[in-house]
Amino acid sequence: MKLTRLVTGIIAALISNNCLAAPGAPQKCASSMGNVIIAQVTLGCMSINGSASLTGTTFTGDLILTGPLRASGVKFQGLNVTGPVSLESSQIAGEAHIIGALSVMSSTFNKKLTVNAVDILLNGTTTKDIIIESSQPSTLLLTDTTVNGNVIFSKAHGTVTNKNSTIKGKVTQP
Repeated sequence: MKLTRLVTGIIAALISNNCLAAPGAPQKCASSMGNVIIAQVTLGCMSINGSASLTGTTFTGDLILTGPLRASGVKFQGLNVTGPVSLESSQIAGEAHIIGALSVMSSTFNKKLTVNAVDILLNGTTTKDIIIESSQPSTLLLTDTTVNGNVIFSKAHGTVTNKNSTIKGKVTQP
């Protein structure tokens, strides 16, 4: 187990050196093909084509991912994922764009959350506006969650199931 963490740490450190630019210089994003496991490091922006399993990591730039994401205790700037997403105890400072099923526990979205999925689950989460772009009827399940804004179904009618949650804005349908 120690060797795995050491190798992961070395790979993450090498990636980090490629995606953190000097002050005032344009930021160069790291990219990776294949499955990535990253734990307990700080990275700049990153583009991944494959699956990502993240633990205790901080991104100072955006994460762009094509593939499934599983993250726990991660701080993101912006998040752009095409694939299923599972977040736990994470923070997203910028906007989040998800194309795929979304399951979130005990996390915070500080800006707009845009999702294109049929099933969206938020449990113990705080977010701003939620925009659901699915062209099929979708279900948003809110449990112990606060939406500090609107829930907007932009393309197809959807259902909001509210279990001990608060929506401070409106729910709008097309």
